[in-house]
Amino acid sequence: MVHDLPAPEAELAERLLATVPFEQQLMGSRLNPMRGSVRVDLRTLNEAASFMETAAYEEIMDPRAQANIGYVDPLGLALWIETVFGDTGLADAVREVAAGAASYAAAVGPVRELVLGRLEQCEQVLAAEGATDERVASDAPQSDGEAG
Repeated sequence: MVHDLPAPEAELAERLLATVPFEQQLMGSRLNPMRGSVRVDLRTLNEAASFMETAAYEEIMDPRAQANIGYVDPLGLALWIETVFGDTGLADAVREVAAGAASYAAAVGPVRELVLGRLEQCEQVLAAEGATDERVASDAPQSDGEAG
């Protein structure tokens, strides 16, 4: 399933790359069969996407492996993306991936890649925007007191 999201506007790209206030954070859970569940506060989309992980059943059940599951509810993530960051397109794509997955383990990789791909788009948009800003500044007329 390929999601060709159009590049975000610069303002949205900045929001998607920003750290949200504590009050708007997303909660994840680090799950470990020996220690149980530990709450993890996530304040950026990159943190949320990078946190999402799973391990093979054998690793999870082996106490020597120290395997963890980084759990973020995909529908909660979609709601967070939509309401906090304002990216309805990405939120809808996350929902679509989650709906088509048989389990969290099946959804985690595609959701993570989708979000990380969007963040890469944002960096490209802002890099291009910065290049445009630099060109505009260099093309600006210089005042009489400056050497040309």
